[in-house]
Amino acid sequence: MLQRESSSACMSKYCEFLKTIFLAAVAATLLYACQKKDDTDPEFLSIRLNQNLLSDSSEVQAGNTIVMQLECSDDNGLNQLRIDVSSGLTTNFGTWQDFYVGELSGTSKTVSKVFQIPDTIEGDWQIDFDLIDDSGNQADTETTVLRV
Repeated sequence: MLQRESSSACMSKYCEFLKTIFLAAVAATLLYACQKKDDTDPEFLSIRLNQNLLSDSSEVQAGNTIVMQLECSDDNGLNQLRIDVSSGLTTNFGTWQDFYVGELSGTSKTVSKVFQIPDTIEGDWQIDFDLIDDSGNQADTETTVLRV
């Protein structure tokens, strides 16, 4: 003869199972809520153009190259560096527009990027530097003007 558990024993096991599921869900919620939120922006430690520290403006010759060296840092992890070369709000002779996006990792990184300055341009060109961390926080945009 087949023995069966009593309905009260089944109900007790079912209640224990539900209790275990509930406690696991509460524990997971508490662990997620207690995680430290990253609200610290990444930062540029230094930006150099042809080995000179970034200033409001720099003079360069058409046809030459410019080496940009950027030291970046974030307490939790870097994600992306963007460099945007454009004519800005001034009238220039010739066309030069360049855009660089570099994926980053780690908490500290030095990036070197070489840009070729067209030999057919003259005027003021704006360069914007943007830095984003793994949490989506963004450093203040650094900007300089290149006089060609």
